[in-house]
Amino acid sequence: MSLLLASGCRRGNEEAPAPGSGEKHSAFSRFLSPDTVPGYAWDGQYSKATVALSIDAAYDRAQEVLGALKFTVNEDESKRQGASARIEAVSASKTAVRVELAAKTAAETEVKVKVGATGDRGGSERILDEMQKGSRPAQAKKKQ
Repeated sequence: MSLLLASGCRRGNEEAPAPGSGEKHSAFSRFLSPDTVPGYAWDGQYSKATVALSIDAAYDRAQEVLGALKFTVNEDESKRQGASARIEAVSASKTAVRVELAAKTAAETEVKVKVGATGDRGGSERILDEMQKGSRPAQAKKKQ
């Protein structure tokens, strides 16, 4: 049995040593580094992540993100029921988006995003990136 580590497994290469520093890291050690930001799960059609938002807050945030990205939500096809929700939307160029939400805990929600008929990983990860921005608690403003 063999293990294949593809160079495209991670997003970015932020922890690579500076050119000329003489410091070297193996691809495997960078992959396991605690500073490495994991990418989103991808199943071939959907990108998936867990956000630190309740199901209600995640639903509202998803609608906000889709609106900001110029998608029109189809209210007839979108629904929220208890611990799960689905949002269907379309862009002006007729690109369909499906966002599926499932509460994991009272404060965490699993979000799955599919862009296009067969799934566009880059498009779905862009939506998840925007969702993640809203999932972190706002930092308290410093008094001056």
